[in-house]
Amino acid sequence: MNKIPTRCLAILLTSALFSPAFSQIPCFQKTCPPPELDICDQTDNDPGLWHYIEWWDPAAKTQNLADAEVDPALVVETTCADPLSVSFELLLDLDGDGTPETRIASDNLADIPAAYVPYNNYPDPAQLAWRVFDLRNVTAAENYRFGLQTSVDGNVHTYRIGWNTGQAPDTWATLQLPYGKHRLVWTISDPDGNQETCSTEINIHDCGKPTLTCLNGLSVNLMPTRMIRLWANDFLQSAGDNYTTLNALAFGVRKAGTGSGFPLDSAGMTNQAVTYDCSEIGQHFVEVWVRDAAGNTDFCTAPLSVMDNSQFCSSYTKILAICTDYCGENFPLKPEFELSGNHPALPPGTLFGLNDSINDAGCRLFNRMGIPLAGDYTLALGKDNDPLNGLSTYDLSLIEQYLAGDPDAIDSPFKLIAADANNSRSVSADDLVELRKLLLGIYDELPNNTSWRFVPADYIFPDSLNPFTSVFPETVQLNFATDSVRFTSIKIGDVSCSALPQDTLPQTETLAKGSNFCLGIENRLLAAGETVLVPFTADSSGALLGLQFELNVAQPVNLLEVVPGPKLDSSNFALLNGHLACSWSSAAAVNFQTGELLFYLKILASEIIAVDAVLDFKLNRLRAESYTPDKNYRPLELCFSPSNSVSGLDKTTLIQLAPNPATGNTWLRISPDLNGPLQWHFFDFTGRVLASGSGSVQGGQQLEIPAGQFQAGIYGYRVQVGRFVYWGKLVKL
Repeated sequence: MNKIPTRCLAILLTSALFSPAFSQIPCFQKTCPPPELDICDQTDNDPGLWHYIEWWDPAAKTQNLADAEVDPALVVETTCADPLSVSFELLLDLDGDGTPETRIASDNLADIPAAYVPYNNYPDPAQLAWRVFDLRNVTAAENYRFGLQTSVDGNVHTYRIGWNTGQAPDTWATLQLPYGKHRLVWTISDPDGNQETCSTEINIHDCGKPTLTCLNGLSVNLMPTRMIRLWANDFLQSAGDNYTTLNALAFGVRKAGTGSGFPLDSAGMTNQAVTYDCSEIGQHFVEVWVRDAAGNTDFCTAPLSVMDNSQFCSSYTKILAICTDYCGENFPLKPEFELSGNHPALPPGTLFGLNDSINDAGCRLFNRMGIPLAGDYTLALGKDNDPLNGLSTYDLSLIEQYLAGDPDAIDSPFKLIAADANNSRSVSADDLVELRKLLLGIYDELPNNTSWRFVPADYIFPDSLNPFTSVFPETVQLNFATDSVRFTSIKIGDVSCSALPQDTLPQTETLAKGSNFCLGIENRLLAAGETVLVPFTADSSGALLGLQFELNVAQPVNLLEVVPGPKLDSSNFALLNGHLACSWSSAAAVNFQTGELLFYLKILASEIIAVDAVLDFKLNRLRAESYTPDKNYRPLELCFSPSNSVSGLDKTTLIQLAPNPATGNTWLRISPDLNGPLQWHFFDFTGRVLASGSGSVQGGQQLEIPAGQFQAGIYGYRVQVGRFVYWGKLVKL
């Protein structure tokens, strides 16, 4: 029998004793408080606790922090021969910013005086600022102080954080903490050095509904304005809440049956008033709502009697028609409007929200009940949300023709105002720059002008050839007797009268349609990592006044640069978010010959792809079209010329089928230059698929095609690897 040397045996025993398998098992078992403790408080706030000038609750607008009882007790059953060590760390968020800033723990309890908390001592103790939490009307010896309460029942120990006093240190009160998110960590250690922790996230919040009582039997008479506006407080008898102060409660009101939930207007603001007019004489019910700082709501219903004892409504016609025309025709726009003015009983600048509808003539019909008597008012229209409506490069050409001396290009004062894009009270080349930036997408809206302007239809310009010689009006005056007004609408930038009444995608100009104008592009195959200049040429001939388009350049190709040809310049282009926008115009017709260079597009391919697979027109902003001197438009078309090779790559070498012609099965060979998902189909010339498959290609592949099952004849096939697509023919003998 082999003996182990004593020195080695000692090493083995020492290793075994201190290995994980021989580590001490804790001599206690803990029962932690829940890891997440959600306290939904409905109790009234205690005015004697957490109520001092230094505290502030911005939601409830009070210096009395709302609080609730918290008792996250730790229970430990011990078999240890010696006492356990139990400590805690309580992190409080007392300023409500979501981050704890106050630490109360076993290691600082002795330093915390009665009635105080060590505010803002975490994580930097140097920022400590003592704050009072106990302002009860008691002696100093009866002030609460934080402490660790321990109770023992046999070998079961229960630990709590509570409050006691110097006068009665063995009498404990349940902890009351302010609303917020706090954290408590217990740490238990036994005499052998074993240590365990318990962590609890404490969320204290208000869920008690506020209370309110409505008045019963309110009666009102319409005012001389033939209307009356009533506020939520007019219907309120009393209100209160367990948490939120009365001045911080929000009150809303609505006509009963017109909605649900707390009353909000279209802007998300509290609806604080209801209005009644001559059409609503009689009995009604009103819902009065209250909402506290925590979002809890309740409501009551109040009866209301609306009367007209003074007979203000006896001879009232309530319709006001606001009409708009455009380029000499009725034009049913829906602009925003502002009504302001002076009234003996109302403050200047009062705005009246008037509900409306549209009649058969396209005029907006308003409830004139919102316009009080005995006042003069100013009505202004506005619309600023569809800057491209009616605008195209053809308009820029007309403006250029006008600037070149052709007065017939812009033949009305309203069109001249439309051409003044920068609102400088003149028409110049600067307006062309602004409008072209809008067309190209450099601007989302004109920086110094609105999309629409409105001039009273009965206004006569002193100089019809120059509307800027005097300040033209953009408002009309009206009073309670006014029954209709009419404005002439001006769409900024649209000097060709092609805007549509409602918001829409950019539409084709009101021009006759001609034949397509081709942009010629060589459909070359791009290699991975290759940077090329792709020429765009005129594949059609003819005279043009302008052209516009948006060209989308899809992945895996990146758009790097555009290089203008001799008849265009850099101001005609914009590269934005992976696409190219183009707007070119001229005052005089420019002849283009077939094959003439328009511009180069510099692109970078990240994988093998054909040019025609990544280029197409976008229609989000601009229609792809050109304009001729005879007032026709010619749609633009991308015309790709065939090409099979570039940079040493050839489609016929990337995908090969052999033998072809075949008497039996044949083989499809895929070049190692191609990688990605694979799909292939063989079909007859009726389109019926005879064989197909899919998979993935990495570093080339060779597939056997069951052509032996085909009848003699000619078949087509299509192979796609990633974005690369190849079409071919198979001859079966």
